[in-house]
Amino acid sequence: MVRAHAAAGGAALAALGEQDWRCGQPELELQPEPGKGPHPWAMPGHNYAAAVYPDGHVRVTMSCATGLCVPGPKDMSPETAPLVELVVLDSAAWLVPPPVNTPAAARADQSVAEQEALLKALTAAPAPWPRLLVSHHPLESAGPHGVGGMYSDSGYYLHAAPVRRAVDAGLFAGALSAHDRMLLATGDIGPATKRSSRYWLEHPVFQVISGSASAPDSRGGPAACGTSRAPRSRPSCRPTAPASPSCTCARTASRRCFAAAAPAAGAPAR
Repeated sequence: MVRAHAAAGGAALAALGEQDWRCGQPELELQPEPGKGPHPWAMPGHNYAAAVYPDGHVRVTMSCATGLCVPGPKDMSPETAPLVELVVLDSAAWLVPPPVNTPAAARADQSVAEQEALLKALTAAPAPWPRLLVSHHPLESAGPHGVGGMYSDSGYYLHAAPVRRAVDAGLFAGALSAHDRMLLATGDIGPATKRSSRYWLEHPVFQVISGSASAPDSRGGPAACGTSRAPRSRPSCRPTAPASPSCTCARTASRRCFAAAAPAAGAPAR
């Protein structure tokens, strides 16, 4: 299916991430189709759903804007049922919010409201095909961003309440995410949520984390506070004022910027 999608010139689908909000203008990443903007991906909204069909083609089934979610265009393909539906959520708007009292903070609040509207609309329209949650942040992780890790910001209990309710209600068969620069596959995150969040999920949910695919050049360890899409344009984590409007990792823009210097040998990890 993936080969058929690529052979037909199908677009890569994208989700907003931590760096997009850190730059303060996530709307610059939006693009309905690859040929209708500067990006090689399609991202019709901060939160949307897209169906993937056996012949490889994809259509947006629902997209959200200004707090409202509307169905996508009617599918004219001979295929009547998709193999899977991808539900793309902007997890960074909740987990890595912009500074308060800024225009970006208002946009983040709107994105969180759109998430809730999208999940309500999908819950009200059950589908016979599986739905997968797609987001930048994983629901659980055994990597450094998991609960108890050095950058502990990805755990079930940390996600927005509408997301947790949808996962617990069985809306998703599985979840796809990035954030941690590694490849992790879990058949069921239930045992992990018991440990991290003291919560027993009602339904099994598999998860795949593939952060290395989005930034394969990232080997910065504790000295790096995320990476950009360009191999040589990693934002600086030093708390200095930016000299240009480029995306930087200022301490005022994120709760999770760590010191640029790695801990000294033998020093306890923080």
